[in-house]
Amino acid sequence: MTRQDDFLKGLATILECGGEKVVPDAVLEEIGTWDSMGVVQTLALIDEVYGRVVDGRALWDSKTVADVIKVAEGS
Repeated sequence: MTRQDDFLKGLATILECGGEKVVPDAVLEEIGTWDSMGVVQTLALIDEVYGRVVDGRALWDSKTVADVIKVAEGS
């Protein structure tokens, strides 16, 4: 498994949805629970998987799974 695979699996858990729904073009609000608690949990997941600390505002502004991946990977 790659880091991104680990991250997407964790994100599916945070969003409380099946992993098959967590694809790059998926809109966060349509596939699961994307709220302030989800952002905080995702910040912790990014630190765990990528060893990075990122800006919570950048995550909050994310609309799609691809946006979250970009923030997580620093792209």
